[in-house]
Amino acid sequence: MSNILRAVAGAAILAALALPSLGQNLGSVTLGTAQAQVFSGQTTAAVTPNSNPALQCTPTNGSPCAIPNNGQSVHTLVYSGGSCTSLDMRLEASYDGSTFFNISSDALDNSANAVSGLAGFGGVTAVGYYPVIRANLVKAVGCGGAGVNAFYSGTAATTPTTSAITQQASGYRVPVTIATVTSAAFSTIVIPTPFGSSAGSLFVQCSAACAAGGAYSVLLAPTDSGIGSRVLSNVAIAQVSTLQRFDIPAVNTNRVLVSLTPTGASANTWTIVYQFAPQGQTSLIRNSTQGGNSSSGAVTACDQFTPINTTASVQIGTGVAGTVFHICSFEILASAAENVALVEGTGATCGTSTAGVFGGATAATGWNLTAGNLQISLGSGFGFIGKTATAGDSLCLLVSAASQVSGGFTWTQLQNP
Repeated sequence: MSNILRAVAGAAILAALALPSLGQNLGSVTLGTAQAQVFSGQTTAAVTPNSNPALQCTPTNGSPCAIPNNGQSVHTLVYSGGSCTSLDMRLEASYDGSTFFNISSDALDNSANAVSGLAGFGGVTAVGYYPVIRANLVKAVGCGGAGVNAFYSGTAATTPTTSAITQQASGYRVPVTIATVTSAAFSTIVIPTPFGSSAGSLFVQCSAACAAGGAYSVLLAPTDSGIGSRVLSNVAIAQVSTLQRFDIPAVNTNRVLVSLTPTGASANTWTIVYQFAPQGQTSLIRNSTQGGNSSSGAVTACDQFTPINTTASVQIGTGVAGTVFHICSFEILASAAENVALVEGTGATCGTSTAGVFGGATAATGWNLTAGNLQISLGSGFGFIGKTATAGDSLCLLVSAASQVSGGFTWTQLQNP
């Protein structure tokens, strides 16, 4: 009888050992898997804790839940945040619970910015086993109402499948700044190039029309300190609220430096994303010089157009420190005979340090339009036909009479070589 009792007791112990531990596998289906909601109604930036104080955790705004760790090595985090104007979320890991590092790309969402991906809904994936895993809601702007809800799922069985959700967080889409005040100082940041080339585009969106004075610079950087770097693109940011795209030329490099020139006093914010072109592809260079300086066989493609409508001398382009105007096409038509000139300089109508761009520095030494020839038409918009000589100079049109002059020109501003 005692042998039977011992056998029954042994079987009971083995059965108990076979049962999963609730402490290890909360929210899991089997060992090596885990599911949990980590954010609920979160309205501000937050990170999930390393562990939960109790077995059962229900996230609330300001109190997220930890990601359970059951030995899973494939991680997926999906979120909904339709009430937010901007957010940035990623997965991070640590070996000691103190020092964390990124294990996923950033999921970027900006309701007005098409480059961000799926507005209000997205996710990230990561692969690898780590002692501690956490979700980092890096940025949460305008997340009133429903806030951000996020769910984690992990497994040790299969790698994550490609989906529209997780494609939103791509290694070639890198945040430069997310919903920061445009007048705030900006520290130059170093961005590794995922494909060994600078080729790509900067996407810029301001929450309202960007204030005057904003500009960006992208530098080819052999070192993180910027020593020995050269400017690839330096362009003024237009004073509009619509999405702006600035294409960056392809140069082989393992890193680029991006800096921003703040605008004047403004409460506006801007979101800027660097999207690199996949290996083997090049972006259309509309606002930069392909292949380096134009003197080395490069082609400038202008990305700005300004209409001309005047009866008097007028400034038609505002100078930006360190840059010169490149003009790719120019066309005007006068209603009567007069003299006109395109000049550079400083002041309201380039009256200081005036120099001619085409011809001389006065209307009389510019184009002399007669009754039989009242039109000037130059260039196609691709490849520059003229440029200013002095960095920071503005561009002006001088006229000798009060007759109507109409037309337009395409242009871009590039760093002075």
